[in-house]
Amino acid sequence: MLLASVSAVFALAPFYFVYLVLDHLLGGELAAAEIFLWCGLAVVCMLIRYALMMVALMLSHKSAFAIQYKVRTLALGHMAKLPLGFFSQRSSGQVKKILSEDVERIELFVAHHLPDTASALITPLVVFIYMLAVDWRMALVALIPLPLAIISQGFLYRGVEEKTQRYHETLEQLNASVIEYVRAMPVIRAFNAGGKPHTLFTDSLAAYRELVMNWIKDSGWPFAAFKTLLDCGLLVLLPVGVYFWSQGSLDIAAFTLCILLGVGMMEPLYNLCMLSGYLNQIFEGVNRLQDLLETPELSEPNQASTPADAGVDFSNVSFRYEKQGPEVLSNVSFSAPQGTLTAIVGPSGAGKSTIAMLLARFWDVSDGEIKIGGKNICSLGSEVLMNQVAFVFQDSFMLGQSVRDNIAMGIKATDEQIIAAAKAAQAHEFISALPDSYDTQLGETVTLSGGEKQRIAIARAVLKDAPILILDEATAYADANNQAQIQSALSRLIANKTVFVIAHRLSTIVGADNILVMDQGCLVGSGTHEQLLESNDVYQTLWASHQQSRLWELSTRTVRQNESHQQEELINA
Repeated sequence: MLLASVSAVFALAPFYFVYLVLDHLLGGELAAAEIFLWCGLAVVCMLIRYALMMVALMLSHKSAFAIQYKVRTLALGHMAKLPLGFFSQRSSGQVKKILSEDVERIELFVAHHLPDTASALITPLVVFIYMLAVDWRMALVALIPLPLAIISQGFLYRGVEEKTQRYHETLEQLNASVIEYVRAMPVIRAFNAGGKPHTLFTDSLAAYRELVMNWIKDSGWPFAAFKTLLDCGLLVLLPVGVYFWSQGSLDIAAFTLCILLGVGMMEPLYNLCMLSGYLNQIFEGVNRLQDLLETPELSEPNQASTPADAGVDFSNVSFRYEKQGPEVLSNVSFSAPQGTLTAIVGPSGAGKSTIAMLLARFWDVSDGEIKIGGKNICSLGSEVLMNQVAFVFQDSFMLGQSVRDNIAMGIKATDEQIIAAAKAAQAHEFISALPDSYDTQLGETVTLSGGEKQRIAIARAVLKDAPILILDEATAYADANNQAQIQSALSRLIANKTVFVIAHRLSTIVGADNILVMDQGCLVGSGTHEQLLESNDVYQTLWASHQQSRLWELSTRTVRQNESHQQEELINA
């Protein structure tokens, strides 16, 4: 900013030399050496001006990109420590806009607007002071359009805060709808809806367009008036200057200089006006970024505890996603001793996955406590807790990195350890068949099947070797060919670990040491398979449905019989 300010001063120096040249020429003093000297000095000042501005812009861009990098790194690091409730309450479009567009505006402000602001502030001030020295009357006349321009600017920015907030909200919704539209493309194509507009996307686009168009209409005449008033300096300076010249109180050289400087004095104020509009958008984005950074992280203990073993205890655990929201879990208590296998079953929405998420402290419980090895998980610290727990999710996410990196996933491991984990997960064979084996980049030209992704997820868990293992329907995508391989990999993985299995196929958990039966967020029964079949109504219903689904068969004959029956009913009606 300092260099830009000095550059603005040097930009005005040639006008002074022009004044000297005119003054000597009109005075009849034709000293060629002096004229060439002044012209040379004018050129030197312009070169210095451009050199200073170039260095100023280099420094501002260097600072801008450094700030951009640090802000994004800070935001991403903070997000990694937030409860998952933060992401369930915000769309990916909102988060993407904050980390991409709002941070980009900060970079633009620091790289360009800060130097421009310094120059725009210094230039009118220096010009006005210099004009006061040349002729104070002409300096004051040059200010005549300014009050009217300020009044029109007030109309221009009327209600701008509310409009800016609505602009950001509409843009966030548009981002979210674009992401949803792209993700939903397979469904849109499958149901032949590709030619039909996606309602959320088109509504968001229409809302954004309407907001921007209305904003432009409201700003049209104030903006035109503001720009016209800033550019009308010549209309007041020229007649007044001619009058002073005719009266003999203003010489032609001073008159020319005042016209040149006075007309251009208001132009930087136009840049300041535009900057103030940009600042409203920038600061609104900064506020949203600040809200993200001020979202409370999961609390960390001053000194992390060490669990005595891998046993897990839930004591009267209740959970709400929001403080005033409905309970997702209600007063759940159970124990899972070290080395045991605990299955969690129940209808959809019963709270099975929530129990697993709370155990890994993706959220904090609303009431009660969860202990590992006799220690409350809040006292363990995130690093200690994550070393205790490994996950195999139902939908295994693969990063756009190499297979090796996807297996290691934050763990420093040798190639031998990664290959050994892949072999234990029955994944080494198909990985070796990939174009670049373990160096194959996923997500570019290579995609994996659901079963292959799950085996890589199992390899991650094998490599991590945590004492507590959570399996969220780990065979969900397994077909008849690879289900046996996944089951074999899991049997090796769970050995000597405290295992939690979230199961929909009840036949896979009949041998569990303890089965927890969940219904509507409550623990309605626990015990072995045989005990629950005798005493628990919910489990009996689940088991009966499971057995019936195994016998379910759809044949062409059945479909045709159903169609004939429906046609007969229609005719009779």
